[in-house]
Parts: sequence; structure tokens; C-alpha cells
Amino acid sequence: MGTWRVPVIADGRQSAISGSLLYASTPPIVWFWPIAVLLACVLAARRLRRPELDARLARMLAIAALIAFAIGGVGRELHGHPAVSVDQLVILAIILAFVAWGCAARCSSPRAGSAIASSRWPRSGEVSLRCRPSPTDTC
Repeated sequence: MGTWRVPVIADGRQSAISGSLLYASTPPIVWFWPIAVLLACVLAARRLRRPELDARLARMLAIAALIAFAIGGVGRELHGHPAVSVDQLVILAIILAFVAWGCAARCSSPRAGSAIASSRWPRSGEVSLRCRPSPTDTC
């Protein structure tokens, strides 16, 4: 929105350091629509209550979270640093190793983590009767 100039003398010569000031407004809300769409899709898939869909959805969400974790770790350790220290590289390697391990665990086993998805919860209006055998009763 404005330019500035600071006169300096370097090596006996007169010079100036100059620049400009810019205003960055807040980002528009339209950038958050993918989050709303994903949330709506997750809620719709959860309402269907299909074990295969629940397992696939859980697997995809876990992989998406791991990828987001990796991107966040890379951004945190490398963004804005002109020189990357050994400590930052070690932390980044540990983060990426855990992400790779998690992705391999989620992708290698087709039924990994689907115990919750495969258990059948009663829908609204249904009654789930479970009988515990006791010494005196039999079901």
C-alpha cells in the first residue's frame, strides 16, 4: 500500500534501501468447502452402516490422516529455514518412518481395523437381545 526508502552510506557512497508494504486480506471462506464436502460424505457413509463401506472409509481416512501428518511434518521442519540442521533431518526421518509404517500397516491388511466396522450395531427401532448364559439358565 506504500513504498518506503531508507538512505544509507556504504563505503563512502550514498545509497538507499527501499521496499513496499503490501496488505494481505484474510483468505476467503471458499477454501474450506472441501472439508465440508468430506464431512458430509463421512456422515452419509456412516449412516449407510455397511461393514464393507465402513472398513474402506476407515482405511481411507487413516491414510489421509497419515499423509496430512507427513505433509505437516515436512512443512514444519523445512519451511522457512535457509539451512536444515541434522536435528531437523532426524526428526523428519522419524516422522516419515512412522507415516510409512502406518501406511504399510493400513494398506497391507485388507481387514485391518475393521473389527469395529464389521460389528453390527442395532439400528434405531431394532432391539439387540444378547443372552449371557448363567449356571441356572440356558439360552
